[in-house]
Amino acid sequence: MNDTAGTNLGQGMPKSGQLAEMFLTIAADKLKSLQSIRENDEQWTEADVNVDFAIDLAVDHIRAMTSRGFNDSGVFVVDWYKAAAAVELSLSAFSRPSCWYGRSLKVTAEFFRQAPELFDYASS
Repeated sequence: MNDTAGTNLGQGMPKSGQLAEMFLTIAADKLKSLQSIRENDEQWTEADVNVDFAIDLAVDHIRAMTSRGFNDSGVFVVDWYKAAAAVELSLSAFSRPSCWYGRSLKVTAEFFRQAPELFDYASS
């Protein structure tokens, strides 16, 4: 086996910083999609204002995490759970779970729940 083959093989697995960046990008896209759905929801009422604020908190937290970068998977996962908590709270507070936004919020919350396990698995 030559040196090039060994180098390419070692480069195949992403480092935890790269994984964190990927998960943060997906999270930002999912939250942006939720905000877009919400903006076009003609049935939205003030009763769900806390949902707006909770999603805004999650967006702000994901942006802050993205700007910091991560090399420690433990720190990443703890910070991730903070954004996930805001998404979970918005899911539990939303008044119309069967509408498009409600279903999209449920899928997003599921991603936030599963991501730490996937991150740990992929970075080990």
